[in-house]
Amino acid sequence: MGRYGSYYTIPDTKKHPENGENKHSTWSLDAMQGWRSSSEDAHLAVIVKQKHDKKRGMLSCVFDGHAGKQAAVFCA
Repeated sequence: MGRYGSYYTIPDTKKHPENGENKHSTWSLDAMQGWRSSSEDAHLAVIVKQKHDKKRGMLSCVFDGHAGKQAAVFCA
Protein backbone atom coordinates (compact mmCIF):
# COMPACT_ATOMS: atom_id res chain seq x y z
CA MET A 1 0.00 0.00 0.00
CA GLY A 2 1.64 3.24 -1.14
CA ARG A 3 1.45 6.60 0.60
CA TYR A 4 1.03 10.12 -0.68
CA GLY A 5 1.78 12.47 2.21
CA SER A 6 -0.47 11.47 5.11
CA TYR A 7 -2.82 9.48 2.84
CA TYR A 8 -2.69 5.98 1.38
CA THR A 9 -3.00 5.60 -2.38
CA ILE A 10 -5.76 3.05 -1.68
CA PRO A 11 -7.80 2.84 1.55
CA ASP A 12 -6.94 0.34 4.29
CA THR A 13 -10.28 -1.47 4.66
CA LYS A 14 -9.23 -3.98 7.34
CA LYS A 15 -11.84 -3.99 10.14
CA HIS A 16 -10.87 -3.78 13.82
CA PRO A 17 -13.81 -5.05 15.92
CA GLU A 18 -14.12 -4.50 19.66
CA ASN A 19 -16.79 -5.80 22.03
CA GLY A 20 -17.66 -5.49 25.69
CA GLU A 21 -20.38 -6.53 28.09
CA ASN A 22 -21.40 -6.88 31.70
CA LYS A 23 -24.62 -8.03 33.36
CA HIS A 24 -26.45 -4.85 32.25
CA SER A 25 -25.22 -3.98 28.75
CA THR A 26 -23.48 -5.27 25.65
CA TRP A 27 -21.67 -3.08 23.12
CA SER A 28 -19.72 -3.50 19.92
CA LEU A 29 -17.82 -1.29 17.48
CA ASP A 30 -15.90 -1.77 14.26
CA ALA A 31 -13.12 0.63 13.28
CA MET A 32 -11.50 1.03 9.86
CA GLN A 33 -8.38 3.04 8.94
CA GLY A 34 -9.58 4.31 5.56
CA TRP A 35 -7.49 6.70 3.47
CA ARG A 36 -5.32 8.27 6.20
CA SER A 37 -2.02 6.67 7.17
CA SER A 38 -2.79 6.98 10.91
CA SER A 39 -5.99 6.81 12.92
CA GLU A 40 -7.22 10.11 14.33
CA ASP A 41 -10.42 8.96 16.01
CA ALA A 42 -11.02 7.87 19.59
CA HIS A 43 -13.98 6.25 21.34
CA LEU A 44 -15.31 5.36 24.76
CA ALA A 45 -17.95 3.04 26.16
CA VAL A 46 -18.82 3.37 29.85
CA ILE A 47 -21.51 1.87 32.07
CA VAL A 48 -23.14 4.70 34.03
CA LYS A 49 -24.65 4.03 37.46
CA GLN A 50 -26.60 6.48 39.60
CA LYS A 51 -26.31 5.62 43.29
CA HIS A 52 -29.37 7.51 44.56
CA ASP A 53 -31.97 5.72 42.37
CA LYS A 54 -29.91 2.70 41.20
CA LYS A 55 -30.55 3.40 37.52
CA ARG A 56 -28.02 2.22 34.99
CA GLY A 57 -27.25 3.37 31.50
CA MET A 58 -24.58 3.39 28.85
CA LEU A 59 -22.48 6.28 27.60
CA SER A 60 -20.87 5.67 24.22
CA CYS A 61 -19.13 8.22 22.04
CA VAL A 62 -16.98 8.43 18.92
CA PHE A 63 -14.68 11.43 18.59
CA ASP A 64 -13.50 12.30 15.08
CA GLY A 65 -9.94 13.64 15.07
CA HIS A 66 -10.31 15.83 11.95
CA ALA A 67 -6.60 15.85 10.99
CA GLY A 68 -5.33 15.56 14.57
CA LYS A 69 -5.73 12.86 17.20
CA GLN A 70 -4.90 14.95 20.30
CA ALA A 71 -8.36 16.52 20.77
CA ALA A 72 -10.18 13.22 20.14
CA VAL A 73 -8.02 11.37 22.70
CA PHE A 74 -8.45 14.18 25.25
CA CYS A 75 -12.25 14.05 24.91
CA ALA A 76 -12.34 10.26 25.23
